[in-house]
Amino acid sequence: MTHLLAYLVQFLEEGTPWLLCILPLYGLWRLAVWYDPVIPLWKHTAADRLREARLVLLTGYLVLLFTQTFEDYGTESELRLVPLQMIVTQTMEAVKSPTGVRAFLFNIVGNMAVFVPIGWLTAALCDGNFRQTVLTGFGLSLFIETVQLPLNRTSDVDDLLLNTLGAAIGCGVWRMIERLRQRDVKHKRRQ
Repeated sequence: MTHLLAYLVQFLEEGTPWLLCILPLYGLWRLAVWYDPVIPLWKHTAADRLREARLVLLTGYLVLLFTQTFEDYGTESELRLVPLQMIVTQTMEAVKSPTGVRAFLFNIVGNMAVFVPIGWLTAALCDGNFRQTVLTGFGLSLFIETVQLPLNRTSDVDDLLLNTLGAAIGCGVWRMIERLRQRDVKHKRRQ
C-alpha cells in the first residue's frame, strides 16, 4: 500500500507543473470555442457546463498520464508483440513470491486501473457509447505505446490490451451508475 501511495505522490508531483502550464491554456481555448456573443456564459445549460467540466477533467488526467508515460528511462527500447506473454509470466510469478505479487499489482492491475478514469470520462462525454469509449481507450493506448519506443521504454501489446480493458471497465461502471441514477429518478417521479 505504501508503494502505491508513493507512486501516486510521485505521479502528482511530476504532473502538477505540466497541469499548471497546460490547463489554463486549454481553459482559454475552450472558452474561446464555447463563447457565443448571443448567449452569455452564465446562461449555458447545466448539461453544457457539466460537459465542459468533464472535458477539463479528462484533459487534466491525460496531462498527468502523459507526464509519466513519455518519460525517458535511459534504458534500451524493447518491443513485445507476443500477446498475453507478460500477463501470464507475471501471474505465475505472483503465485510464487510476494515480490511477484507487487509486480503483478503494479503492472497488470495498474495498466487497467490507469485507464478506468479515461473510460469513465469518455463514456460520460459520449453518453455511454461502449464502442466509442473502447476505441478511444485503444487509440490512446496505441499512441502511448508507439511514442514510448523512441523514448527508451518498453512497448508491450499486453499493455495495449490491459489499457483497453481498463477503458471498457470505466465505461461499464459509468453505465451501471447511470442506470441506477435513472432508476432512482424514475422512482422519485412516481412518488
